[in-house]
Amino acid sequence: MTKILLSLCILLPSAAVSAFSIRPLTAPAGYTLKETVCRTHTMQQDGFRFDKQPPHSYLVRRSGSFRIVFPDGRAASDTAYRNAKCAEPYGYILQNSNGKWGMTDSDGQTILPFEYEDIDSVNRQYAAAKRNGGYGLIEIRPNGTPAVSAPFVWQQIRPGYEHYRLTHLQVRQNGKWGIADLKGRVLIAPRYQDVGPLAENRLPFKQNGKWGLADGKGRQILQPSLGHISDFRHGLAILSNRSDGQHDKNTRYGYIDRQGKIVQPARFTAASPLAEEIDKRIYGRATDAQGQHWKISPSGQAEKD
Repeated sequence: MTKILLSLCILLPSAAVSAFSIRPLTAPAGYTLKETVCRTHTMQQDGFRFDKQPPHSYLVRRSGSFRIVFPDGRAASDTAYRNAKCAEPYGYILQNSNGKWGMTDSDGQTILPFEYEDIDSVNRQYAAAKRNGGYGLIEIRPNGTPAVSAPFVWQQIRPGYEHYRLTHLQVRQNGKWGIADLKGRVLIAPRYQDVGPLAENRLPFKQNGKWGLADGKGRQILQPSLGHISDFRHGLAILSNRSDGQHDKNTRYGYIDRQGKIVQPARFTAASPLAEEIDKRIYGRATDAQGQHWKISPSGQAEKD
């Protein structure tokens, strides 16, 4: 097992929430909870199982400035920052007094120099950074010397995950979205209103307010006709009746296969992606409007849970 430092913001992506249960945010010595922005934990990692340890450091805000402090209230350095973001899962993204962005680890040691117009954390190995008006991908190396992975040419970059692994980039150019690899090489030219993750050789895409499905080369499989389509897991993706992918009391979910066939209509009030359970079986879980729980098999069959 390896140790990692994992930054926990007040709001976490759903993948992170599913990996471990989150302790309530606490404050370091000498600071209030209102002044505490986020924290980092030292954890033992074994696959997706985490044994939590006490917070390693905190990002705090006082008198309009941000600092990194340890649980006993000691500052990691004398440096105060103009602005900050919690970088998941590695450390902190910070803006210095000159308006430039950089990145530190949980001890406040610089791992990306303060020379960028913006930085968005992607994962422990990569960060999306903006230079000369364009976003690119930076490889974070152990010796602290970053290397450009994808050039600074995009209007926007989002990380693309397949089964929790960063495998590609969702890239935006001229207001349209497409797919590039981690070197910035275009796989599917930007031409969509929006895209989801490219997983299992299937790309959910949005055109004219509706979601459809293409293969890994951009060839259309299902014309845009659905509210929303998530990424594929074990042959199925979750569909919903909302085109923005958000949830409210009227949202309903179903499942679609790789050929674009709806195997379960949007009738569930909650649904989860397919995953291998403790019994080694692969299935998703769903709940209908009557509160009945269901297991969804890779073939799309539903059985009462």
